[in-house]
This record gives sequence, structure tokens and C-alpha cells, in this order.
Amino acid sequence: MIGNTQTGWWGMTGLLLAAGFAGWSMLHLDQARTQQRAAATQLASAQRYTQTIQKHREAPTRIADREMQLTLLARLVEHAADEAGVSRQKLDRIWPQPPRRVSDSPYLRKSTQIVVREITLPQAVTFLHQLTNTRDVSLSLDTLRLIASREAERSNGSPETWTVEAAVSELLYQPPAARHRVAQRN
Repeated sequence: MIGNTQTGWWGMTGLLLAAGFAGWSMLHLDQARTQQRAAATQLASAQRYTQTIQKHREAPTRIADREMQLTLLARLVEHAADEAGVSRQKLDRIWPQPPRRVSDSPYLRKSTQIVVREITLPQAVTFLHQLTNTRDVSLSLDTLRLIASREAERSNGSPETWTVEAAVSELLYQPPAARHRVAQRN
């Protein structure tokens, strides 16, 4: 009888330990599942934010959000001139053109004509590079015309200078619903 009691006692103790371990395991499993759900929710939220940021980085500028103003463009041109070592008096013209539709797409191309007089070729290259590689606005160089200055205009010993006529443009997105409002303003 004593052997059965001891065996029953050990059996009961083992059963209680197994039940305690199972309860402890279930508690930790439940906590792990809760943490996993929270992590999955945070991951999904982070992925949505990442997609939104990427979409805004890659999306062209909406014309309703910001039509390139003369002051912004003038500031960019002046900065590019400063970086190229071109005096601001040599900036002859900054002439924005009206936006034009790119085929039948929702995109518009906003061009600006720029004329800079009497600059050297290295200055011209640096100026155009600085202008089209700015973080503020995504400008592309559409046309470029270099006109050499006449021999009579150069003094002896001075480097050869050029007049730079360039057209830079920005691609703008105009959604279909906004087309009528812009047309009415113009």
C-alpha cells in the first residue's frame, strides 16, 4: 500500500508539474503571439509609410502644388552662377515659358529660357551642371546654344568667352480634374 501511495504521490506531483509547465508555456505562447501581432502591425505601418515616402519622392510635381515661380528659378540660376564663378551681371535673361502638355498625357513641361553672356567654357559647363543637379527642383537641359564672342570683343590675353542660350524644363503632373481649373486661370 505504501508503494502505491508513493507512486500515486509521484504521479500526482508529476501531473501537477506538467500542468504548471503547460500553463506557463501557454502564457508565454500567448505573450509571444501578442508581440508578433504588434510587430506585424508596426511592420505593415512602416511599409505603408515607406511606400508613401517613395511615391512622393518619385512623383512629379503637381502643377497645382507648385508652379515654378520666377523668384525660385532666379534663385537657382543665381546659385548656379555663384558656384560657377559667374558674376550676376552676366545673367542676361531668365524667361519662363507657359507650361505645355506632353502629348495626351497628364504631364506638362514648364520651360525657361536662360541667357548668360561672356563666360568661359568651364564656367558654362559648371553653371549648367549646377543648375540641372539641384535638390530643390528637378530641371533638365532641353536645348543649348553656345555663341562665341567676336575677336573685337575680347581683350588681349583674356580667355575666350561665350554666350550661353539654354532652355531648362521641369516636368509637372496635372491630374485630369485639375486641367479645367488651370485652363480657367489662364
